[in-house]
Amino acid sequence: MKLETMYVKIVFIILLASSTLVASHTTVKNLPGNLGPLPFKLETGYIGVGEDEDVQLFYFFVESEGSPSEDPIIIWLAGGPGCSNLHAFFFEIGPLKLQNRDYIDGLPYLELDPNSWTKLANIIYLDAPTLTGYSYTTNPEAAHSSDTLSATQTAEFIRKFIWDHPKFVDNPMYVTGVSYSGIVIPMITEELYRGNEEGLQPILNVKGYMVGNPLTDKSGDVNSRLEYVYHMALIPKELFESSAKHCNGEYVEADPNNLRCMSCIDEVNKAEHESAVYWANDKNVMKALNVKGRVNETRLCNVDLGYYVGSTSLYDFNVLSSVFYHKMLTKRNCRALIFSGDHDMTVPHVGTRNWISSLNLTITDSNWEPWYTNDDQVGGFKTTYARDNYSLVFATVKGGSHTTPENRPLECFEMVQRWFSHKPI
Repeated sequence: MKLETMYVKIVFIILLASSTLVASHTTVKNLPGNLGPLPFKLETGYIGVGEDEDVQLFYFFVESEGSPSEDPIIIWLAGGPGCSNLHAFFFEIGPLKLQNRDYIDGLPYLELDPNSWTKLANIIYLDAPTLTGYSYTTNPEAAHSSDTLSATQTAEFIRKFIWDHPKFVDNPMYVTGVSYSGIVIPMITEELYRGNEEGLQPILNVKGYMVGNPLTDKSGDVNSRLEYVYHMALIPKELFESSAKHCNGEYVEADPNNLRCMSCIDEVNKAEHESAVYWANDKNVMKALNVKGRVNETRLCNVDLGYYVGSTSLYDFNVLSSVFYHKMLTKRNCRALIFSGDHDMTVPHVGTRNWISSLNLTITDSNWEPWYTNDDQVGGFKTTYARDNYSLVFATVKGGSHTTPENRPLECFEMVQRWFSHKPI
């Protein structure tokens, strides 16, 4: 280890020892619904963010089942906004799966997931923004959030988490997630890079970001649904042409007085798991996870936060497009993986390809070529891009839905395993 690096780490440890930062966390060794001790290291906890740390963000943290000291550390964000990461933990990339066919003490049986990403990385599953999942605030004013505030508070959370877990300060870090988190992930990633430049402690080993089926440009992504459902033969040619004619290509903010357009949109929209909630609200589960502050029933998604544009009583959708932040990141020493299930109508891969093209990157070693799983099956198609020290891989996953890791777990596991290892997908 270089002398300079050793000095920085010593100073960091001294600062940590003298810090007044208090984090609340618990090591969880057993969970209701599971027989015997957990075969992986699970920690749950809260970290306060925002003014006076009024917002208490809840997280699950699973150390890598591979090599925790060397494997990447990633933060995983769900969609919504307002969707609990219990869905990711149990149905997408977590170490356990809920099985409704068997019950233990009235709760769904938990079994190990052979395709858990915790075999590849240390994973923080964060419930953000506040009032998501088990996260809470006792200050009514702090209950309100927005795209920009959520990104800022998540970046603050990440730095505080590493401060409280200094052994991971050198691990490669990636900001990751799915769906609506596509709006905030590039914002968070850029803020982490900028914080390093400003000397915020601890200095993080940020390497890039990954997002699946990402809402990125709210207008372009949603408008691309018409083209997608037509090419997937979900609507007839006549409806496609009629919609294009009467709506003039604008479906997100269509004129409600344009009755022909609204009728077409209704027709197109017609072409479009609560067991985790039951488990989450069990008093023995909340006791095992050391959940605090939440008195209302936990929901998989807090629908009070609204959807996509405008404002609600709890959330301002104040970023219509995060493409600007992707463009900023192209100037960084940064890696990006964007993946899309090719059977996703919510955020079609058509729109994703459009905004990636707007970055004006150079296509490198593959352009819409098939990628293969380990058993030589076509996993999807990929294109790789680069500019200076920035690289981006866009990959589709055949048969993938909006939450692709949920219904294509093996393909996604193999895809990210290669990407984390800096190997071609």
